[in-house]
Amino acid sequence: MFVLLGVVRERIALTVIFVDIVLHSAGGVIWHRAPPVLQRRAG
Repeated sequence: MFVLLGVVRERIALTVIFVDIVLHSAGGVIWHRAPPVLQRRAG
């Protein structure tokens, strides 16, 4: 059970990193269209 949680957590982490890279490489086009709330939360 705990092993499964670890795998899921690792997969989520990899997905977050991948999405972060994709958004970053996509440039500020998407980011400038993002709601101010999201921008504020991300710092």
